[in-house]
Amino acid sequence: MEDFFFSIATKMVEYAIFPILNNLQYICCFHNFASDLPNAKEQLELTRESVNHRIRIATNKSEKVEPVVEKWLKDVEKVLNEVQLLEERILNVNKSYFRRQCQYSLAKEIARKTTKMIQLHRDSKFEPFSIITELPGMKYYSNDLTMFKSTKAAYNKLLEALKNKSVSMIGLVGLGGSGKTTLAKEVGKKAEGMKLFEKVVMATVSQPLNIKRIRDEIIDLLSLELKEESDIGRAQRLSERLRKEDYEIHLEDLFRFGKGFCKVGSFGEMENARREMHEAIGILKSCFLLMQAGTKENVKMHDLVRDVALWIAAKSGQAIFTRTGVGLEVLTNDEIMKDTKALALWNIRTYGSLNYKINCTTLEILILCYSGGMNVPDVCSESLEKLKTLIINLSWRGSRLLLPESLKSLKNLRTLCLRNHDLGDISFVERLQALEILDLHGSSFEEFPAGIVKLKKLKLLDLFECRLKKNIVDEVYEVVFVLGQLQKGLFT
Repeated sequence: MEDFFFSIATKMVEYAIFPILNNLQYICCFHNFASDLPNAKEQLELTRESVNHRIRIATNKSEKVEPVVEKWLKDVEKVLNEVQLLEERILNVNKSYFRRQCQYSLAKEIARKTTKMIQLHRDSKFEPFSIITELPGMKYYSNDLTMFKSTKAAYNKLLEALKNKSVSMIGLVGLGGSGKTTLAKEVGKKAEGMKLFEKVVMATVSQPLNIKRIRDEIIDLLSLELKEESDIGRAQRLSERLRKEDYEIHLEDLFRFGKGFCKVGSFGEMENARREMHEAIGILKSCFLLMQAGTKENVKMHDLVRDVALWIAAKSGQAIFTRTGVGLEVLTNDEIMKDTKALALWNIRTYGSLNYKINCTTLEILILCYSGGMNVPDVCSESLEKLKTLIINLSWRGSRLLLPESLKSLKNLRTLCLRNHDLGDISFVERLQALEILDLHGSSFEEFPAGIVKLKKLKLLDLFECRLKKNIVDEVYEVVFVLGQLQKGLFT
């Protein structure tokens, strides 16, 4: 009994005394806080100068500084300006009649600013710091071409030939000085603008043939850094760059995306659907159309097999558009979006938002993967009424994802995947009555909506490494225990 009362008394002292002592330090130790401020400021200013020095070196190398570095500099500039005003207030505080009251509030602000500067100093180790700036490529050439009727006809034929994936070589024949090279440049610019190719480069082949010069031109235009010095080594490295690497496919992602597309496990429960998919994967591997990757969860697809698969899909009316390292402006290209069934953009390089309604009445799968700083373009429910799978994945945690209001009107959505985002309010999922798979892996949100249990078709819920701001874990389990599958690993 004595131990019981002793533990209660200890807790009372802890809750009553500690806050008082914590606040008392701001009055008694004001000068200690004030003396720490200039030290932290000086350290941060030195760090800022070091970062600016690295920026000058990167600029001299024609490299582009990462956006996170630029944001850090803005944050540093802001806090240093605030500290300067704070230092003026410190000088005037001793002259105030209400000195003690002023010191208390001022000491708390000094502590906050000191902590902020120390944190900015710790966050100054950027890797990568900068990247090589891409050469303009085909955009370098002028736009002053005047096309005659015959030139326009040749221009259109060349573009059509480039769109044909079965064509590997195109010949352009004409008299010297008739404009063949100029026409080729214009076609190259158009093809790059239409995202027919990741990169269009142009090299001059003349007599006598100079292989080394041609190779070096291509290397420069691709902004490659080759460590190899021998001709054969550089040639092989360039060949590897031009020949796309094998595409690695995560099987669980394939299952979840395919389930929304109704191509995997159209009937039966989740485990049966997975079994069907693994059997199909086994057949493809035995036919050498897929290869085993480093782990059993992944397989590899050669780029040649991928291109054939895309060609077959297009021929059968299941057009698929996929690109890496492009911007969201692709979604505004009606020529690309026309009749497209599935669209996937990996490593999106556009930052900011896109004020454009996606116009594609045939789209059933939309995959957007990026590294940060993007708002999801507004989804027009009228044009995307057939959308069944929506994937928006972030490379690392933390970025706030602003979802459009129209998302809740996607009545046919079966798979929704939002990974590594700060989502805020996710109550909109209660209105997605067709939802079968909800993947919030690594995301944070305000609270878990209790109404999600009313989603009768929901079979898989992935909350691995999610962070909740209001609910407690037990309450979440009470809501979701009725689901067929719950990915645990839960909340941090």
